[in-house]
Amino acid sequence: MVIGVIYAILFWAATFVIVLGIANKIRIYWKTPAPLKIPTTPAPVTRGGVVIRMMTEVFLFKSLFRSNKLLWILGFVFHYSMLVIVLRHFRYILDPVWGV
Repeated sequence: MVIGVIYAILFWAATFVIVLGIANKIRIYWKTPAPLKIPTTPAPVTRGGVVIRMMTEVFLFKSLFRSNKLLWILGFVFHYSMLVIVLRHFRYILDPVWGV
């Protein structure tokens, strides 16, 4: 009985500490000024342009390709390998199982 009360007190103390810590970090980030202005031009002005630009960035890593070709190819291979692994693991949770 006593051990349960101790665990309950420790749980609520830990919860209180983490909530206060997160609130403090949010307050610090909120008050920190932006260090520089980030230029956002040339940016697409239409919704379709935004979607196309976002999809090329998400699926092809376009800006990384322009800046660092080696990192781009390694990141591309890594992320698409992870995609294949995740898709192959779906067979463990989906019914009926395919590819047997």
